[in-house]
Amino acid sequence: EEAVEKVVSWQEHEHEEQWQQQRLSTEMSAAMPYEIMAVDIRSVVFGQNSIANRFRNGLPLSSLVDDLAAHRVDPMIHQELVLDAVYIPEGPNGGVYVSLDNRRLKCMKMCYDEHGHPDQVRLKVFQPPHFARKMLRNTGVEHRHDVKIRRT
Repeated sequence: EEAVEKVVSWQEHEHEEQWQQQRLSTEMSAAMPYEIMAVDIRSVVFGQNSIANRFRNGLPLSSLVDDLAAHRVDPMIHQELVLDAVYIPEGPNGGVYVSLDNRRLKCMKMCYDEHGHPDQVRLKVFQPPHFARKMLRNTGVEHRHDVKIRRT
């Protein structure tokens, strides 16, 4: 139960950049069709260059990594760990999913690198208009397989 409460707090955003991204995500939810799907964690890239080293509630990223490693939370079960994403079909190797929830994705990737799980994540995948996909592709986001953790 305590782990589930922490999961909810991981959704909170600490900086203006994340607030803007959440607002975009909320607007997309209302305006664009989406699909919930499970994908290989290695096929998801980061939508930002850097992330804060803590969640808004003050918990360090390592708290989620620890909970994932100990199987107290599971991205295939806990609804709060579904990541908003955009799919760019014209990426390398046929296409790429771009996460809008970068701190949680980083935690899941850190756990995967250290413990071999989770190998799949659930995404709420939005299909943006063609011009938006082209804009994203032109930023090089499809090559962003890692993210810098800021010391804040």
